Amino acid sequence: MATFIISDLHLTEHNPVLIKAFECFYHKLFLNDRLIIAGDLFDFFVGLDPEDKVQQQVRQIVKNAASRGIATYFQGGNRDFLVDKKAADFFGMKLLPEYYVVQTKEGPALLLHGDELCLNDRNFQRFRALSQNRIIKFLFLHLPLAWRRKIGAAIRNKSQAQDDQRHLAPEKYGIAHSAAEICLERVHAQIMIHGHFHAFGAHQNEFGDRSYRFSLGCWDKNFSYFVCDRNKLELVQKPMEKLF
Repeated sequence: MATFIISDLHLTEHNPVLIKAFECFYHKLFLNDRLIIAGDLFDFFVGLDPEDKVQQQVRQIVKNAASRGIATYFQGGNRDFLVDKKAADFFGMKLLPEYYVVQTKEGPALLLHGDELCLNDRNFQRFRALSQNRIIKFLFLHLPLAWRRKIGAAIRNKSQAQDDQRHLAPEKYGIAHSAAEICLERVHAQIMIHGHFHAFGAHQNEFGDRSYRFSLGCWDKNFSYFVCDRNKLELVQKPMEKLF
């Protein structure tokens, strides 16, 4: 039995290759494996939509995996923070909290999407505070679906523009290490696994001796995942064509 973690697929009907890649990734898993999706599975999620083909495809893919004995867990990201228990149940996934501890052979590892580590981007943190407000979530999900789609598209476009700036201004859009240290101390862990920054890489001793930070990449030309079992923990990135 192994635990696989992926993040930042940003599935959309405009990129069917990624949806197929998501399905193919499951074919590499075995009975009793579990897959954790650490946020931003969808390009932007505005609530359950009976006309959304991507949502229907994701539901069927997860259902097929479940029939093979593979469990799927979901942790919300900044693009799909509106996935609640009802939506997770619809997709056949178990909803995880914002901070989740994965047990590894090297000790407990903190899993989080990563957007909470962008403390230097004050505009984003204001948006995040609003998006986490239960009342605002409730009110948004009760807006007409057409309104939610328009608002979601506007937020997505703004977020994509910021993505393009990340490599140009890492001091603003990069990780605030002080925030990461606080998060690790909260759960008494020395290992962190996250997505959000689209910057694949394994970093050692950032938070002291024998500490690790595993940063998942986004799915585009490459796909990446973290895997751990009783014998190993590993961060992997491969060309997308390797999935097909």
